[in-house]
Amino acid sequence: MSKDKTLTFKTYHVYPLGKWLQGLELPGKQSRARNRFIDAVIANKSSEIEKGRIEMIEKYAKRDKKGELQLKKMEDGSESKEYDMDAESMKKYSSEYSTYMDEIYLVDVTAAKLEDFNTIAGIVLNTEETFVDVPGNLAATMYNEWCEVFEKL
Repeated sequence: MSKDKTLTFKTYHVYPLGKWLQGLELPGKQSRARNRFIDAVIANKSSEIEKGRIEMIEKYAKRDKKGELQLKKMEDGSESKEYDMDAESMKKYSSEYSTYMDEIYLVDVTAAKLEDFNTIAGIVLNTEETFVDVPGNLAATMYNEWCEVFEKL
């Protein structure tokens, strides 16, 4: 029996990798491996990330007189979908969130999951999709980081 391996992701890899994988049209075996990978690796961590983000927002966002989190007001008086924070709180939130997203996320690859993980590695490493870095969307850089993770499998 081979020794279990560990894949080392950054937390910020989780959502984009899951979104990219879910958007692929895959044949049966690859599709099943993708679904199991997302269930085992992506779904729980995504929920954890969202919970951490909400906790940080609750820590830094302004509150109304009732103690409810305040949404930003638009110029027309309507509420935006962003929570309202003063400049100092936004700076602290951004720093804390950035540090959180840069944390290491270790994924144990057990013998039972190895075939699925190898299938996902093959999909990632052998894709024909084109990735391009543009301001605000470093897709090629992110793809390269995913490859570096799966090449160690």
